[in-house]
Amino acid sequence: MQWLELSTQQRLLLCCYILECQQATLLARVPQRSAIPTVGFDLPLPSHAESWEATTAHDWAVAIQQHAHTPTFVYEVPSSMAMQVYDTFQSSLLIATHYNYFSNPAPYLSPAPFPAIDHLFDGSPITRHHLLTAKLLQLIPVRALLAVSGESWILSEKVPSAQAFAGHRSTVRNWVSALWTSAPDHSSNTIKEALKLAIEIAQHAMTVPTCALRLEIGADMGLYFAALTIWAATVAANSRLAAPQQPAGTSSQSHRYQTHSPLPTTRTSFPSTPTHFSTTTPSASPTPGSLSIHAPPHYGSASPAPPASPSPSHAATAHAQGMQYSEMAMLAVSFLSNALCELELLGVVQPWPRDGAAWQQGCGALMRWVKMRLRNGVGAEGRDSVVSGTGLSMTSGGPTSAGCGVDGFGELLDGVLGVLEKMGGKGWEGWGFC
Repeated sequence: MQWLELSTQQRLLLCCYILECQQATLLARVPQRSAIPTVGFDLPLPSHAESWEATTAHDWAVAIQQHAHTPTFVYEVPSSMAMQVYDTFQSSLLIATHYNYFSNPAPYLSPAPFPAIDHLFDGSPITRHHLLTAKLLQLIPVRALLAVSGESWILSEKVPSAQAFAGHRSTVRNWVSALWTSAPDHSSNTIKEALKLAIEIAQHAMTVPTCALRLEIGADMGLYFAALTIWAATVAANSRLAAPQQPAGTSSQSHRYQTHSPLPTTRTSFPSTPTHFSTTTPSASPTPGSLSIHAPPHYGSASPAPPASPSPSHAATAHAQGMQYSEMAMLAVSFLSNALCELELLGVVQPWPRDGAAWQQGCGALMRWVKMRLRNGVGAEGRDSVVSGTGLSMTSGGPTSAGCGVDGFGELLDGVLGVLEKMGGKGWEGWGFC
């Protein structure tokens, strides 16, 4: 009983630390000192789950004996001679201590300079997802990428000025442009590794059964950051491929700092025949059990923008509109596989990517899949149904703003879904960082 009381207090402390790290990284908070007055590596390592979950004193005693050589503190893990696999909770703590943003003002970090301990983590899908996400967040300018994709909104936080927003765009521009840097320097390796990790996260989410990878406790944001990384590379590639045909100054005038509120009070209009991914009859309002693809309003104006004339980048994703869900998922899977192969040709073939239209079409399908996965966890088990091009077509309409709060999934996820809508409505051009 004494062990249970002490272990309970210890686990509560460690849960607070893990949650604090997730707040700082996954919610892109401004870096500041941890509220816990100890360095993460000085934290105690919790007992193994077999001890914690034992239902009898005998089972507990056996588990304690089996894990008698478990290190006492986090800092002892890399040098420990006990070649054991740590459980999910222990792995979560080790990921939090080895990958955090406390007191680090840099827009993005370099890989952690610690001994590799990845092989010691448990093999569950959620642990792998968290590990890949933690590694990705070390390589991407999180706040800048959120600000650019959210058009001056970092989730529900407003960028304070146009100058600060311009700084975020410059950060993303310098980061993603390193993909086409001829010299193999640190920045080019950073973006290339980030893109590789993002593809791996998306592949993992698409191949693991939904029941084994529940998008909660930060896992949803990991998939979102992966999608943003792939999207940023696609936007930059589109700009480079279309550069000879664009009039000078087009990019700089097509994107402006937005100042409107991110919290509209009314839902956007639905198409005449909304599509749902559900075995039940759709209700009047969307629920987590159904997916409704609707046309979002134009971002940053009170009325929709006039229809634009078709462009090559828009035509690249036109084929994906109106496809079956299974077709869209297969297109996204194929795109991710090909994109991974394309990365090996980076700096070898010109232009890169070799087929820009196919890359845009595949990325558009992936973004729609991510949106559906975040909304209701359809995943690989989703029913075969027609996916309208009005959802995330990357061609028409306009997005709702970050933090729109119209889907009922909470402020964070509603804001994420609103940004995905916006990205689909705006298309590939005019983002101002290429």
